[in-house]
Amino acid sequence: YLNQLITKPLLINMLKEMPVKLKTIFKDELKQGTINKGKNKLIYTVAEEFLNSFLKEEIKILTNKKELLIKGLEKKLNYNISIESIPFSINLIGNVDRIDVLDGRLRIIDYKTGKVDIKELQSNSVKSLVKETNFNKGFQLFLYAFLYQKQMSFKDSFEAGIISFRSLKKGFLTACVNEEKNSDGFLNKNILLLFEKELKSLIKEIFDPSIPFEHKNREEPCRFCDPEKFI
Repeated sequence: YLNQLITKPLLINMLKEMPVKLKTIFKDELKQGTINKGKNKLIYTVAEEFLNSFLKEEIKILTNKKELLIKGLEKKLNYNISIESIPFSINLIGNVDRIDVLDGRLRIIDYKTGKVDIKELQSNSVKSLVKETNFNKGFQLFLYAFLYQKQMSFKDSFEAGIISFRSLKKGFLTACVNEEKNSDGFLNKNILLLFEKELKSLIKEIFDPSIPFEHKNREEPCRFCDPEKFI
């Protein structure tokens, strides 16, 4: 379905065919196993419920006469970034679940099976989004947006966000910051330039041998920092 319009009838047909195709996929993965009992049945039931709810929400979107075009699935993005004081370039890589165009608006979408709080995606500044760990999901989306802009030489504004299978009724949750009047959720050249600046600062810090790695608020042993406790 890449690079073709996704229509309401097409999604309705997907919804009808989904249980059979899902069973086929599970049987291929399980080989001699069964989906009729135990853990496999639980996993299959959850997957079926997620997909059923997801497709119904997609149908609702197209009910409003919107046009949806899928541009990419599992799209690998990469960009070699050069940073002053580091004598080699660093290859940044990201894998985007879905890239689409909804009513002419490009969207970079990451799927999550767990719950997502909008507060994890939206910050008052790019610096806090990059530096503070409670914005890790927002940081991931900004990184995908940055990589896409660089790899595709994309100059227009676009959106990056999450679709949570646990919170499908919340719809497309966009990442944004309030700097540069970006609170409408659209990412533009100016906001991504600010992100690049903060990203380079973070990478320089990571490669600085005078700054030690340490856990923040760590309460349990770590296999890397406390290997002796796992012997």
